[in-house]
Amino acid sequence: MYLPVIEPIDRLCTEAIERARSGDISTARELIDRVRTMRSRLSRSVHNHRFESIENWISNSGLDDEDVLRYREQASALSKKLDIIGEWISGSVSSFSYTELMGSSEGLSLYTDAVLPAAWDFSQDIAILVGEDAGILHEELIRRGQRKFIHLLAKGAGDSDEKSASSSLTDPDASSETVGFASGSSPNAEIFSHLLGEEIPLIVVFGLGPTAQPEAEIKEDYERIRKSLSAVFLGKRSIKEWPEIFTDQWLGRMPELAGFVSASELRSKFKGQDILIASPGPSLSDSLDDLKKRRSEFLVIAPIRSLKALLEADVVPDYAFHVDATDFSSILPRHPSLSNVSLICGDYVHSSIFDGGFGETYIAPDPAMIGNAISTALHGDEPPLMQGGCVATCAVAMSAQYCARSITLIGQDLSISKGKYVQQTKGARLGFVENKDVDRENAFLTCQGINGERLQTQDDYLWFIGEMENAAAHFASEVQFFNCTTHGAFLKGWTHEPLSDRILEQRESFSADSSATGTAVPERSKRSHRHSKVAKAIGLERAQIDEAAIICDRLVTELHRLMDAGENDVTLVDELEQQLKEMMEEKGSILHFYTSRFTMALSAALQSVTNLKENLSISAEYYHHVGADARKLSKAMDSVFKTLTSVESF
Repeated sequence: MYLPVIEPIDRLCTEAIERARSGDISTARELIDRVRTMRSRLSRSVHNHRFESIENWISNSGLDDEDVLRYREQASALSKKLDIIGEWISGSVSSFSYTELMGSSEGLSLYTDAVLPAAWDFSQDIAILVGEDAGILHEELIRRGQRKFIHLLAKGAGDSDEKSASSSLTDPDASSETVGFASGSSPNAEIFSHLLGEEIPLIVVFGLGPTAQPEAEIKEDYERIRKSLSAVFLGKRSIKEWPEIFTDQWLGRMPELAGFVSASELRSKFKGQDILIASPGPSLSDSLDDLKKRRSEFLVIAPIRSLKALLEADVVPDYAFHVDATDFSSILPRHPSLSNVSLICGDYVHSSIFDGGFGETYIAPDPAMIGNAISTALHGDEPPLMQGGCVATCAVAMSAQYCARSITLIGQDLSISKGKYVQQTKGARLGFVENKDVDRENAFLTCQGINGERLQTQDDYLWFIGEMENAAAHFASEVQFFNCTTHGAFLKGWTHEPLSDRILEQRESFSADSSATGTAVPERSKRSHRHSKVAKAIGLERAQIDEAAIICDRLVTELHRLMDAGENDVTLVDELEQQLKEMMEEKGSILHFYTSRFTMALSAALQSVTNLKENLSISAEYYHHVGADARKLSKAMDSVFKTLTSVESF
């Protein structure tokens, strides 16, 4: 989608091809495995599903035509290199039988090359091992970085054999997980639970011919495993927790949120301002002295993680910025100056942030919730922009949207310096700590540094780099972008210079009403009116959610009737599903957002169905969960409605 994402893949592919042509097959193979991991992780971070075409990924990005064309050209060049690699792999293995490949270490590597998908995460995806060669395949995959295995044992293997499967396939480093599964058995889905991460894994069978489909020899076992893995996601484990957490916290704090100020009110305060965002990267400490000298020249925004370092340097920001839904109370500094700092945060954040001692609080919606009646009542028809994946990119997006004159970054490293990264520890002390997550799977991720060097980074940082560059490209004619970070990632479209050299243009003085500080608390009558608007909106949303719950109940009843009767007339099911679809596809649908984990699980589970009855069963379970969540939401909304409409609320 963004060049910072495409370029590292392109660079690895180029090197892999060169190494292969020179005869250094071992290094070429290692580079190709890195490409597999990178494509998998990046695709998951963007779409929560794998992509096969980088071109399609770009064209669906929402960028303007000029940028799409530029990125498409880059992707086209990369696609040709990926095709070369694919042809080399298939050509290398095609002339050998499976037995011949298993007879040598190089043959084993060629076989593994051919079976591994083009996008594969060695730490998350699952390898199924079958046949008498399971042991040597396990060793080869361990060497390549594979961490999760299912060992398919011979038919008739008992519980003791299943339990001993992991011991029969040893990992010297004990870094992998292996689950034994007897062919023909009906596994308890929970035996696979510890193999599953936050995303739906790919599963690939090793031990068949390099071009064989799993269904050809182990169809029933393969399907049982797939369905068991899907059942874990659909039932006992949710795929994505955040939408539920966001919504629960959002509704739970609604009476208070109705009394806060929407971040949309900041438009007049940001317009024409020189805004500086002090991020908590390792280089932040390098810029504090210069910032202290020039504090009065900027409107300063600080992520929560930067607050302690700034306050200890006697730099009081105008705004603290926070978008995390988890509890950050342990790192909030207790400082008397916080009462002079306004808080900008998502309206879904953990409630502890509101007890931090800040001055005025400005709230902004999650992008997925914009459009429903409640969000509109809180934020109006032009809600603030909160997007980009991290607090700094959200702050940049909002500042640009609200017509800042310039945006300046410090402490925005977006790279890992010398194997270390900056972390806000429990005591909120800013410092360097060893990065234990910098392992062989991340070590190949690099970005261009400010000084032209290649710097080590990680996949989420690459994404943030793209967001920063996209913001600069989109608002280039309206906002000046300066990266005054002393070291770290180079950001295209940003001017890179030391903060000490940053020259501000002259501007007219602003009145007190348009300054960053001294925001007046909304009058009591206005707050009461806002409570009333929010209460009305909750009533409207609750009515729709109640209707959705009824439709789900009807769907579950009809689906079970069809299964019990052995009928295949799904006309009524189709009609009800269409009604529910129209409701959940409305802009900002709370129920759609809240139940997205089940929707993802349904999609995964349906990929493995083999007949109508299985489809009906999985669908019935899905609508049961959606209906239950709809009733849970309705109950929560009813409680909030009663609170908002009580005398005490006013």
